[in-house]
Amino acid sequence: MAKKQPTNPDYIAHGSDRHAAFLGLVKAEEGDEPQQDGWTLADITMYGPSARPEYLKRVLAQKVSELTTLPPETQSENPLAPNFAPPMWVPSDEPVSGMV
Repeated sequence: MAKKQPTNPDYIAHGSDRHAAFLGLVKAEEGDEPQQDGWTLADITMYGPSARPEYLKRVLAQKVSELTTLPPETQSENPLAPNFAPPMWVPSDEPVSGMV
């Protein structure tokens, strides 16, 4: 069963072109440096004039990894299992009582 995509207009699908743009990545063209897996940094000047090529390669690798690695599946059933996330609290119509 496919996951239902949220209807929030600000939602950015993981791994999409919008996600790449959010991370500051663009599709690499021939001669772009640095580049990794077909991606390059959109603006290397934002890292300053003294940014070393090794640093830019590491930043690019981190951003490409964020783009291509799928997030873990969370679950709310077993608190002892990996990737546990408790259900989101939903307020009720009852008045607040106790210390606030």
